[in-house]
Amino acid sequence: MRLVVLCAPAGYSKTTTLHSWADADRRPFLWIACGRRHDDPACLIGAIASALAKITPIDEETTAALEIEASWPDRAIARLGRSLEVECPQFALVIDDAHLLKSPGSVAILESLSEILPAQAQLVIGSREAPPLRLGRMRANRDLLELGIADLAMTRRESQRLLQGAGLGLDEHQVKLIHDRTEGWPAALHLASLALSGSDDLAVAVEAFAGNDRAVAEYLRDEFLSVSDPGLVEFMTRTSILETLSGPACDETLERTDSARILQQLARSNALVIPLDRKDETYRYHHLFADMLRSELIRSEPERVGDLHAKASLWYTKNSETELAVEHAIESGDSCLAGCLIWKSLPELSGRGRIATLDRWLADVGQDRFSECHGLVFTAAHTSMMAGAGDRAAYWLSFASELEPPPDCPVQIAADLAMLRATHAMDGTASMGSDAGKVLALKAPDSVWRGAANFYLGVSKHLLGDSEAAVPVLRDAARLTAAESPIIQSLALAQLAMIAHEDDDPKAAAQLVSAARGQVDRCGLAEFPAMTLVYAIESMVLALEGRSGKALAGLTAGCRLLERLNSFPPWYEAETRLAFARACLQLESIGEARSMLRQARVHLDLTPDAVVLEGWFSGLQEDINERFGDRARASQLTRAEMRTLQYLPTHLSFRQVGAANHVSQNTVKTQARSIYRKLGVNSRAEAVEAARTAGLFDREVPTP
Repeated sequence: MRLVVLCAPAGYSKTTTLHSWADADRRPFLWIACGRRHDDPACLIGAIASALAKITPIDEETTAALEIEASWPDRAIARLGRSLEVECPQFALVIDDAHLLKSPGSVAILESLSEILPAQAQLVIGSREAPPLRLGRMRANRDLLELGIADLAMTRRESQRLLQGAGLGLDEHQVKLIHDRTEGWPAALHLASLALSGSDDLAVAVEAFAGNDRAVAEYLRDEFLSVSDPGLVEFMTRTSILETLSGPACDETLERTDSARILQQLARSNALVIPLDRKDETYRYHHLFADMLRSELIRSEPERVGDLHAKASLWYTKNSETELAVEHAIESGDSCLAGCLIWKSLPELSGRGRIATLDRWLADVGQDRFSECHGLVFTAAHTSMMAGAGDRAAYWLSFASELEPPPDCPVQIAADLAMLRATHAMDGTASMGSDAGKVLALKAPDSVWRGAANFYLGVSKHLLGDSEAAVPVLRDAARLTAAESPIIQSLALAQLAMIAHEDDDPKAAAQLVSAARGQVDRCGLAEFPAMTLVYAIESMVLALEGRSGKALAGLTAGCRLLERLNSFPPWYEAETRLAFARACLQLESIGEARSMLRQARVHLDLTPDAVVLEGWFSGLQEDINERFGDRARASQLTRAEMRTLQYLPTHLSFRQVGAANHVSQNTVKTQARSIYRKLGVNSRAEAVEAARTAGLFDREVPTP
């Protein structure tokens, strides 16, 4: 079977069954135990790649690219498939707790996984819910084995063995009663055995036991916890907020110093506290037990829950486990703490393509609380820019500018607001450079934002006409962002390539833009709208080198990304279109070049101080007009086509033009298409403009 699915509610020993299978099977079992973080497709694809790397060579660079590319699952899965060796050994890849995968990206990766695994591989999925996969074809082809509640539930004989193994001397009637009430649910049977073993009257306890979820939780609370040391019960309920238990984490959360000893004591006396290593340092609660403990905490000490999460967040922050720190900060209800941590996480997570995680955190906090922390607003603005949504970024920039900072907020409001203004750059090129300079003056020498600030400062210097001063600043930007922000590094290299082109150094331009595009491909950035400029400059450089095929491929990919830009910085939109226009002109696509030039004009009007871009625009306009004139004079329009051409500036339809010339409407359409082709244009308006530039119109356009 290519795919095996174990689907049952919590406590049906799915994981135990899988481990037993792995122990009995000679093949290697590669294991991914899903947590909430795996609902970010970047985390999921990274975990899959790391697991597969144990049996087939997948290097760290490929894994990093997969994580960034995971926002586009089809592309990521295709890359992963290309990385797998056909000759790898037989193996089973286990995706356990797959019910935690809810996001469309993670589900898409899971759904496509079986299609790219080698024929000798087997995909095994464990889930509390039916996985959202299209399994019909696999069922029909008998490539699927499904195990559900009926398959995983214990038989009465197995229930009897479990209860006997716990030292309970139950008769057949009592065993049947417990088995029927639990319906063979292994977890409930196990919990029942723990509770019944401490009962003074076994017969009465058996009669009182109920096996549904709520009854098990109530029984644990009223019977199991009630006979435990109240101090241990308090310890367990308060530490139930932690997924992984360790002495230091529990000490920090509870403000005590003996947690390691208590955890060791609980692990020895309570089978629901499970060691995670052989050194007795880390543990976890059984999932059902943890759920019950958290419910008990909320019921008995609701006022303490937020404070416990806040203390846990601080501990994880101190230990550089930022993601867990953010999760607990959100749960604490302290939006300022959460916002500061989310903002601090932005450079690293965005550089790795973890936009889904950032979006989830912002959604968990809720937009209605963004006013409580600038960090939340700044994060929303920057993630909007990375998604190509400049209009949303503008909204959050305006919001941040008017927002009064809360007292004691650790976010560097002035520096971070300047960074956001430089990124958005709606006030012109000089203002962008000024804002970037403020960031460099205010941020510490080791700040992760200095690379981006150098990029915007370098672009400003370049577009204001000082390319000599821009070069070292852009080189610093590329150097500082090599590890932390491949997006900024790629853009910095592309801008340096543009300067090399201006300096008539085609070799350097080609090397720089090749390095920029290489970073885009390696890091999985190909679908980021912010990379449009890289494609534009690459297509221009390649076209000027005469490499028409590759130039056209870059042009096509870049134009597809260009459609997804929405109210991006005017300098960016204008420079991108001007580079595309130069590429189109070189590729003899004169109509497309003129179209790009018209679009660039709109954005140039929004950044009038970008004198270099104005120079490019004027030069391109002259080149296009000259090329139009040359092509038009050499087009050898027929007399009939010249007659039809004279009517194109009018508002007459093709039917009316045909009537005036005593020909059919279809004949006029055919002549018009021929005119467009010979003039190298795509529309009636472009043909009129080209013919007027070439002087092909009579002094007076005839009318019928």
